[in-house]
Amino acid sequence: MKRMVWMQHVEEDELLAEQDVLLRSESVLLEEEQQRERFQQILLFQEDQEQAEWIAQWEHRQKKHWKTYLEHCKHRVIVRLLGEPLNTFLPHVGTECGARRARHFGVSEAELEQRVQMLLEFNPRLGMRGCRMAIEYDALLDMQLRALFGAVTERGGDRIDILIPFVTSAQETRTMKDRIAHVAQGYPALQVKIGAELSTPRAACVAGDIAGYVDFVVFDTMELTQMLYGMDWQDTRRVINRYLELKLIEQSPFRQLDTVAVGSLLLMGLADIRKKHPNCEVGVSGQPVTNEKSCKYCEENGFDFIVLPAVLPNWLDDSEEMTGEDMVSQ
Repeated sequence: MKRMVWMQHVEEDELLAEQDVLLRSESVLLEEEQQRERFQQILLFQEDQEQAEWIAQWEHRQKKHWKTYLEHCKHRVIVRLLGEPLNTFLPHVGTECGARRARHFGVSEAELEQRVQMLLEFNPRLGMRGCRMAIEYDALLDMQLRALFGAVTERGGDRIDILIPFVTSAQETRTMKDRIAHVAQGYPALQVKIGAELSTPRAACVAGDIAGYVDFVVFDTMELTQMLYGMDWQDTRRVINRYLELKLIEQSPFRQLDTVAVGSLLLMGLADIRKKHPNCEVGVSGQPVTNEKSCKYCEENGFDFIVLPAVLPNWLDDSEEMTGEDMVSQ
């Protein structure tokens, strides 16, 4: 089973030169303050006549950053499109930062807050994120793809792999694939392979149908664990620690793969893919599979590759829950 490295930021040139890597596009998108401002402006002021100009400016900067990232990568590169919830990208109103944003956008703080409130979601991790956001803001998707494809070709590259995050159906996957293929037509010398990230139980249930539209699939074990348990890893430290104390569980499911439930879902999805599309490459990612026991489970059951964080976390005592630093792979 091949191992890939999941990079949050391109800092370890030697590691990138030696490994296949998966890059999060959020890292490039939010590389600098000016990029964050431009992205927020595009999200909040869609009706503005200057929208096309903003996107063109942002595309230029995006391509510049992608070229910097990709110059370190010597082997296979998978780029995951924007996967974080929409709330993640919105400015924090009622703060000094929000006031600066309002001045920069040329609106009052009250108007900025009103626009932000119209987009904010109560449960963002189950809302506008991943492919849903790309479908809603298709001009931004096209811009991101043009910047990436342009960066690859200008560096003399001939291949890039695109990972579509948070798909839940074959229809979503087909829509995204068609959009990516349309933009890729402008770069005839570039070979573009498309993958789907399966993060929900429904996606795992229809994995074979989704695989019919892509070249590879990645099961996100962290998202699947959260949904199957009805727990958010950031909010359940108290619950997990108490359950460990009472011996209701033997190990946190966010540290080690739950082979009974999550594993069963993975194997069901894998079998469906192998039956319907045997040539589709299938991988796994996420914090629950970063330990050797879970890696061995995935290897023994026939997965093609596993995506691990660039720096493996220090495993904590059972009495402690993970911190944000431990979740580098997410």
